[in-house]
Amino acid sequence: MRVQLQVRRRARPRLKKIGGLIVGGLVGTLAPAEPGPDFATDIAPIIYQNCIDCHRPGGIGPFSLTDYPAVSRRARQIAEVVEDGYMPPWKPNPHRSPVLIGDRSLPPAAIDLIVEWAAAGAPAGDLSSLAPPIVPTQDWALGHPDLIIDFPAAYELAAEGHDVFQNFVLRIPLAERRFVRALEFLPEASLVIHHAVIAFDATPQSRQRDEADPGLGFTSMDRGRASTPNGHIIGWTPGQVPYEVYPGTAFELTPGTDLVVQLHLLPSGKPERVSPRVGLYFSDEPPTRSGFVALLREHVIDIPAGESAYPIREEFILPTAAAVLGLYPHAHYLGRDLQIYAEPPDGTRRWLMHIPDWDFNWQSDYRFATPLELPAGTKLVMAYTFDNSAANPRNPRNPPERVRGGWSSFDEMGEVAIQLLLSDRSDLPLLEEAQARYLIDSGEKSADTFYNLGLALDRQHRFPEAISPYENALRLDPTNAAALNNLGGIYERLNAADRAIPLYERALAADPALTVTRLNLAHLFQRDGRTVEAANVLRQGLALRPEDLPLRLALAESQIAGRNAAGALVTLEQGLPWHHQDPRLRFHLGQIRLVNQQLEAGLADLQAVTNLSLLTDGSVDVAATNLIRGNAYFALALLAQQRRDLPEVERRLADCLAVRPHHRDALLMSAGVAMIQDTPTVAIPHLVGLLQLPPDQRPTEDEVLGIMPFPDGVHVWAQALAATGQGDTAREFLARHAAEARQRGRPEWGELMESWLREL
Repeated sequence: MRVQLQVRRRARPRLKKIGGLIVGGLVGTLAPAEPGPDFATDIAPIIYQNCIDCHRPGGIGPFSLTDYPAVSRRARQIAEVVEDGYMPPWKPNPHRSPVLIGDRSLPPAAIDLIVEWAAAGAPAGDLSSLAPPIVPTQDWALGHPDLIIDFPAAYELAAEGHDVFQNFVLRIPLAERRFVRALEFLPEASLVIHHAVIAFDATPQSRQRDEADPGLGFTSMDRGRASTPNGHIIGWTPGQVPYEVYPGTAFELTPGTDLVVQLHLLPSGKPERVSPRVGLYFSDEPPTRSGFVALLREHVIDIPAGESAYPIREEFILPTAAAVLGLYPHAHYLGRDLQIYAEPPDGTRRWLMHIPDWDFNWQSDYRFATPLELPAGTKLVMAYTFDNSAANPRNPRNPPERVRGGWSSFDEMGEVAIQLLLSDRSDLPLLEEAQARYLIDSGEKSADTFYNLGLALDRQHRFPEAISPYENALRLDPTNAAALNNLGGIYERLNAADRAIPLYERALAADPALTVTRLNLAHLFQRDGRTVEAANVLRQGLALRPEDLPLRLALAESQIAGRNAAGALVTLEQGLPWHHQDPRLRFHLGQIRLVNQQLEAGLADLQAVTNLSLLTDGSVDVAATNLIRGNAYFALALLAQQRRDLPEVERRLADCLAVRPHHRDALLMSAGVAMIQDTPTVAIPHLVGLLQLPPDQRPTEDEVLGIMPFPDGVHVWAQALAATGQGDTAREFLARHAAEARQRGRPEWGELMESWLREL
C-alpha cells in the first residue's frame, strides 16, 4: 500500500524592498537567503513515492522519472502539471469524500516545494547522499496467489486506431467451491492498458459471445451476464492497490464459473501483445456479512451540440441501514462535474465523492478507508453535468455534435455503483427489491429487471406479490428458465401443483441442465405416486451431468420408494468416481448396502463418513456436514444394538451427540440405554434435550415411554418436564398415569406415582 508522504514545508523569508534593496529582518540589514529546496533532499522523495509507479521503464507513463537528469529536464513541466492538479492523476476533491484508500493526490506542501524547486532552476543538491529509488516490479503485492489465471494467448493490439474495450473470458480451474478474500491484477503490458474491470459469469453467455466474436475475447463496453460478485466492485487502474474484501465478506466461486476481464486498451503507435494475469487469494472462512452494490444510472441522455452544462440527477432511497464501503462513478468523454452524496432523513448532506473535472481516461473505483454509516431512509444522489461545447478539451467531436445515451464510448452515460455493507443479511432482499423497482421506474423494463423484482419478493416470502413480476419477465423472455422454475415453486407452495408442473417442464425444455428444476419436478411426481416419471426425470438429468450428486441421491431415494433397492445401489455406486470422498454419498451408500445385505461394505461406508470432515463441493457448512456425520454415528449405534454390544452403542451415541447435540433419535436412545443400566440421573439430561427441541421435532409421550422401563420411565419423564419449567404438565402427567395404573389393577404403581407427585 502506498504511504502518504509527509512533506516538510520550508519557511520562506519575509522580504521587503527598500530603496531598490531587498532586505529581511530589521530594516536596512541584509539577511542571508535561506537555501531553497533541492532534488536530493526535497524533491526525490516526492517523485519516487508518488510518480514512478507509472513513470518508469515499462510503466504506463510516457517517460521515466527514476533519476535526477530525467526529472530535471522536465522540472518546469512537472511543476505545471502538479500545480494545476493534472498530475498525479487523482480526480476526487479531497474535501468532498471520506478518506480514500490509495489516495494519489499530493499535499499542498509537496506541490509548493516542486514549484519552488523548478523556479529556482531545479538544483540537484548532494546526489551522493540519495539512495536509488525502489522501482515497482511486475510482482504480486499480496504474495504468491493461491490460483493464477493466465490468458491462453496474447491479445494483439493494433498500432493505430480508437480505444478498444475487449472482454476476455477465462476458465477458472476449480474442482470445488472456494471463497475469495483478495484479487490482484498484473497488467504485464501496462503501457497500453488504461483500466480493467473484473467480473464473473456462472452462465454460458460470456463464453458464447466470445466464441461468436473472431479472435481472442469479444469487443464491447457491455459485459452482458458477467458481473462483479454481489456486494463487490473490482477493477484496476495504474497505481491502484489490489482488491481485498472487507472483513467477513469473502465471495464465493463455484466450479464452472468464468472470469471475465474487460480491458480498456490504448493503441501506442506500434503493435502490442497484451497478456495480463489475475491472482486469486482464497479463504477457508465463508462470508459472515452481506454486501450489496446499489446502481444509479441515467441512459436517457440527449445533449445538444454546444450545450456546456447538461444536467442529470438520479436518486435511490435506502430501505435499510447500511454502510458505504466505496463507489465507482462512470461517464464518457463529455462528463464534466460528477457529484455523489447522501441525504439522511435529518436533511443533512454527506459527501461520498465530488469529481469537479471528470476525465474519462482516468476513471477508477474508489474505496473508503472507513465505512460510512447511513441510516434507513437515506437518499443516495447522483448529480452529473456534461459539457458538449467546443470549450471542452476532451470533446471527441470538433465541431460538437448532438450526443445521446448509449454503450459506445462516443455515446454518453451517467452512472455510479455504490458498494454497501449491510447490518443484517436479512436486509439484502429489501435492497434487491428497491434496486429492481428503481430500475423499472426509470424505464428499464427488461426481463432481467422484472425477474430480479420477483426474486427479491420471493426471498421475502411475499409469494403472491412475486407472481406478477415473474410473469412480466416471461412475457418478455418466455424461455427464462429461472423465472419458470421460481414461478413453478410459488404455485407449488400455494398448493397448485397442476400449475407448477407445466412451468417446471417448460423450464427444463429451456435449460435441460437445471438441476433444481429436475429435483422440483421429480418431487411433485413422487408425491403424486408417479414414481416412474420421477425416476425418468432424474435419470435424464444424470445422463447430462453424471457428476451431479443431488440428482444422484434423489434418483436413489426415488428407486428406494419404488422398492428397487438393487437399482438404488447401482445408482449410488456409479457416483463413486466423482464422490467417493463425499460423506453424503458414502452415508446413503452405506445404508443401501446394509439393505442389500452387504454388511461389511455398508459398515465400512458408515465408518468412512465419520472421518470425512467436509463436503467435496468445497462446502464448509459445518452444520450440514455434522448432520450427516451424526446420522452415520447413529446408524452405527443401531448396528451395535443388533449385535447386543451395549458399550459400542453407548460410544456411538456419544459420538453422535458430540457433533449433533440435538439429534432427536440419539437423545431418545441414549435415555433408554441409561434407564436399562439403571442410571436415571444420566437419562434425565437427554430427556431435557428432547424437550428443548422445536415442538414439531419432539417425540411423543408414547415414543418416550416406549423405550424405557415402566414405571421408572414415567418418573424420569416427569422430572425432565419439571426441569424445563413445565411443573404443571409434570403433575398432570403423573396424576393421569397413577389413575390409569389403578384402573389396570396395579394399585402399587398408582401409590408409587402418587408419591412422586407429592415430591413435585
